[in-house]
Amino acid sequence: MVLSEILLGAFAGIGLGTFTGLIPGIHVNLVAVLLAALPFHPIFISIMIVAMAVTHSILDTLPSIFLGAPDPAVVMSVLPGHKLLHEGKGSRAVLLTVMGSISGLLLALLILPILSFFIPFGTKFIKPYLFWILLAILIFLIFKESSFKKKSWAVVVFLLAGCLGMIVFNANIKNALFPLLSGMFGAAGLLLAPRDGKIPEQKKAGSNAKSKSIRKTTFASVLACSTIILFPGLGPAQGAAISSSFFARVQAEEYLMLVGSMSTVDVIMSFAAWFTVDRARNGAVVVLKSLGTFTPIKLILYAGVLLFAAGLAAITALLLVKIFAKIVSKINYKLMCKTIILFLIIITFLLCGWFGVIVFIISAAIGLLPQLTGCSRAHAMGCLLLMILINCF
Repeated sequence: MVLSEILLGAFAGIGLGTFTGLIPGIHVNLVAVLLAALPFHPIFISIMIVAMAVTHSILDTLPSIFLGAPDPAVVMSVLPGHKLLHEGKGSRAVLLTVMGSISGLLLALLILPILSFFIPFGTKFIKPYLFWILLAILIFLIFKESSFKKKSWAVVVFLLAGCLGMIVFNANIKNALFPLLSGMFGAAGLLLAPRDGKIPEQKKAGSNAKSKSIRKTTFASVLACSTIILFPGLGPAQGAAISSSFFARVQAEEYLMLVGSMSTVDVIMSFAAWFTVDRARNGAVVVLKSLGTFTPIKLILYAGVLLFAAGLAAITALLLVKIFAKIVSKINYKLMCKTIILFLIIITFLLCGWFGVIVFIISAAIGLLPQLTGCSRAHAMGCLLLMILINCF
């Protein structure tokens, strides 16, 4: 394959990743399946999917922060992102997540040789203890709360979210994550919009974060993603929920870098799991596997595409955030929140039908509990973790 074809595939993937990243409900996995049906060379399709995946991981922070419609990988960024948005720092929130994404990507690519030894060994080592490790993590998260009242509510939120998650996934509805997470982490926050219905005019993104903060969050995200990749079913959202307890006292800016980094690093880790233990952690990798076996040459090609696409995606995000910032400061925010909730309900109905709408409403109600009681919203990730825990028993 010549360089022009590689660049064409990369640009096409970046365009698709921009689309999936900005439009709630349209996910990389869905588009990857559609791409596999096209009559193009398998390598060309693979390049498009790789570029699309990393672009999506960088741009999905825009609708999460400005619209409250989170992608599953960045649901934990919604609360600190909205905090900065209401301080007039929405552009800075996006800048921080983009910085985290790029720094995490670079470090993850550098340690790929180490991962080729670590992942097979770690997967085999923890398999007999998987249930007990997950149980210990969940107990730790609950006891991390500062009072008995918050601990009690944490248990309630975890169990309610967990039971709802089990019902939803056992019902085998398509795109089940969208109503579940959009309701619990998106609509729940939008329902508590400020009474004045406005947000302040957005300031410029400002200077870059301190190098010490970048190093700390980058190493933390890569370490977290390198660990959660050993656990079947765990992704960046669950990793952020777990790591949030260790980063509870850091500033919102550092936490946003952490979540942004984890979202992009997870893309690298998904490819690493493919070529080390032949495990497909998401639909995009399943499609890549169907397009041909993994080879060292593909690794070099994919690494180059990842770097190229991530660079352009970062530039695109920083250009688009200026548009988002201008629009959001001129709109009645309370009215916009109601409009977005209606928009999410419509998308939920189109993707999942009436059952999905019911799930969306119940999820939003559960998502309100942590905000009203003061316990961490990380416990709402029980909608995924409880089922994984039971399956590991």
